[in-house]
Amino acid sequence: MKNYSILLILALSITGCSSSKTIPSSDTDEYFNSIFQYQMSYIEDNQLTFQEYIHLAKPFGQFECRPFGIEKIELQGTMEPISILPNYIYGGAANYFDFPVDVAQGIVKVFNQTGFSRLDYNVRFYKDNASKFDSLAHMVQKMDARVIFADSLVQRVDECININGEHLKYLIPEGSPFSASDSLEKVDCLDIFNEYQACFSLMESLTVTSIFVSDKFLAFITHGMLDNSRGFLVSLDGDKIQSTPLFNFAGQQEVDSNVYYFVAF
Repeated sequence: MKNYSILLILALSITGCSSSKTIPSSDTDEYFNSIFQYQMSYIEDNQLTFQEYIHLAKPFGQFECRPFGIEKIELQGTMEPISILPNYIYGGAANYFDFPVDVAQGIVKVFNQTGFSRLDYNVRFYKDNASKFDSLAHMVQKMDARVIFADSLVQRVDECININGEHLKYLIPEGSPFSASDSLEKVDCLDIFNEYQACFSLMESLTVTSIFVSDKFLAFITHGMLDNSRGFLVSLDGDKIQSTPLFNFAGQQEVDSNVYYFVAF
C-alpha cells in the first residue's frame, strides 16, 4: 500500500468541531487502523472507482465507522472529534487514486458549496413534499433504529447491512467504540429489512439516503459525502438544533415549523 502521510493534512483541513465528551484509549488506534486497512483493501481488491468508493462512504452507509453517542476519541495520542474519522480514510483513498491534496480538498469544497447554492431548490422541494416528510418522521419515530440507510446498492439498519440480498453484520470487538470493524459475518436480518421496506420506499421517493434518529432531532440526509451532508432536520423539542459530533452545521434555513434545511461539514 502507498504512503498515507496525506491523511492528517487532509483530515484537519476539512473538518473541525469542539466537544467535551471523550473516550481516551490506547486501543482505539488499533481498532481504527484495522478499519482503515480493511476499507483500503476493499477498494483495491474490488477495483473500485473513486465514485464507487464515495458511494460506499456516504454518511451512515456501508463504510460508516464513526461512534454514535460520543464526541471525541484518542488517536495517535491526540484527542480528535469523531467527525474527522471519515476524512482520515478519505485521505488514504485520495492517495490510492493519486489525487493531490488540493484536488481531494476541492472535491469536498465543491460538494459543500453546492449545498448552499441549491438552497432555494431544496426549500421548494421540502414544501412540495411536506406531507411525505411528515409521514416519514412519524414512521421512523415508531421504529427502534437509530441509523437507517438505503440506496440502490446497500441498505443498513443500525448494525445490519443488506448488500445485494446478502445480510451482514460488523463484528465489533469488545471495547471498540466504532460502529464498524474489519470483519463482517452473515446474519439473518430478513425480518428487519422486511419491516423497513415501507420506510425505504418513502426514503427513495424523497431522495433521502440516510436517516439519523436522536432524542432531540431527526436528520434526513438527501446528499452526503464522508461526514459532509445536507438535507432536513426535524426538531423534536421545538428548539433549533446546534452542532453535534455527527453534524457540524455550517448553515440552517427554516423551511417549516421546527423543520430546517441544513448543510453540515
